[in-house]
Amino acid sequence: MLSFARKSGLQQHMRTHSGEKPFSCSLCDQKFSSKQNLIYHMRCHTGENPYSCLFCNKAFPCKMSLTEHTKIHTGETPYSCSVCGQIFAWKHAVVQHMRIHTGEKPFSCSVCEAAFAWRYALVQHMRTHSGEKPFSCSVCEAAFGRKTSLLQHMKRHSGEKPFSCSVCGQKLSSKTGLNYHLRRHTGEKPFSCSVCEAAFARKSGLQQHMIRHSGEKPFSCSLCGQKLSSKEGLNYHMRIHTGEKPYSCLSCNKAFHCETNLREHLKTHTVETPYSCSVCGLNFRHKYAVTRHMKCHSEEKPYSCSVCTAAFKRKHDLMGHLKIHTEERPFICSFCSAAFKRKCTLEEHLRIHTGDKPFSCSVCGHSFSYRSHLSYHKKEHTREKPFSCSEGFKFKSAFLHHTRIHKEERPFSCSICNATFKWKHCLEPHIRSHAGKLPFSCSVCKAVFRRKQALVKHTIIHTDK
Repeated sequence: MLSFARKSGLQQHMRTHSGEKPFSCSLCDQKFSSKQNLIYHMRCHTGENPYSCLFCNKAFPCKMSLTEHTKIHTGETPYSCSVCGQIFAWKHAVVQHMRIHTGEKPFSCSVCEAAFAWRYALVQHMRTHSGEKPFSCSVCEAAFGRKTSLLQHMKRHSGEKPFSCSVCGQKLSSKTGLNYHLRRHTGEKPFSCSVCEAAFARKSGLQQHMIRHSGEKPFSCSLCGQKLSSKEGLNYHMRIHTGEKPYSCLSCNKAFHCETNLREHLKTHTVETPYSCSVCGLNFRHKYAVTRHMKCHSEEKPYSCSVCTAAFKRKHDLMGHLKIHTEERPFICSFCSAAFKRKCTLEEHLRIHTGDKPFSCSVCGHSFSYRSHLSYHKKEHTREKPFSCSEGFKFKSAFLHHTRIHKEERPFSCSICNATFKWKHCLEPHIRSHAGKLPFSCSVCKAVFRRKQALVKHTIIHTDK
């Protein structure tokens, strides 16, 4: 049993059981269990820091904070964990650390009953319910629920990328981003679906994937009633109603619904390409891009498909190809639930809903939703047709596509019935005919189609009304 020399000490202690906080700040209404804590708190408003460090002159509002700080200079670490032996300078740090071993989560959310080991984690979690984003960017006014997210965001403005990939040399702005990037080289996917055994490199990818199994769409638009599978999707959707475009380009003041489209747009202003290919002279922004490009000149294809023996120069291309056999589509649109094999395809698809056009022509200022459309458009200014047969072609891909008519080449084959096709876009709907899948659905009347072209043609019925 605890005992106290003074009655005031007992009264102070009893408030830890009752939760009573009789002392209020006159400036911000925050409440405290002791008068001394209120005095310390008031110094946050006044800026008073009467206790100074003798080593570095850093000042603190209370003596306890100074005492704890001094241990940084003295190297004193008197507290150790009885389980793993890790040592700490502060007693409260040991108490918090022990929750890793015990699994204790004393801080519970009053809204959804989620539990947390640390108070700051609960505070951050509560912002997902309230929508509060107290940390604002001073450059573009984007706002965040966490200070760490703001600091990470600021690196995009400064261009700071202190973390380098040891495999390909690519530079990244955060250690977390580097860890995710390294999984592209190793193929590691530590997050597995318990229903279908699909695996993902990121936890967020697994969480998004699980919505496909549950069909859950817990977020509804208060204006039109549309249901969405994620809060982020709802935020994007609301911008269609409000017209809000919070991400602005500092060079041309063009604004966008989401940060991804702003990043794509910024590349149209950046023309610096310091790395060049020694074979064909093509220029690149990043060293890793040159390394990747050099494989185009080599005939080596070290990555082979175990299902159909197709071979690829890059592991990334093999991973994309394997999804043809599995029909795995882990990237889901939060607006219409369309599913995609690649994240970049989902990001392009989202522009249909948001209307963002991040790619601008430097000649006439016309904007486009897709980089390829900008490339086509630029050749209208030059009238360039660099690839020729008996007729001219603006693009190498179109030229190669055309030459198969003369050669009768059919490089794309079905692994089920061995039917062959000249073009990949003909093979994909053929594979779906075996599975009986109709993956393209109309968002207006829910009619479904095997081919995307058929859906595009169908939507004209609605737009012409």
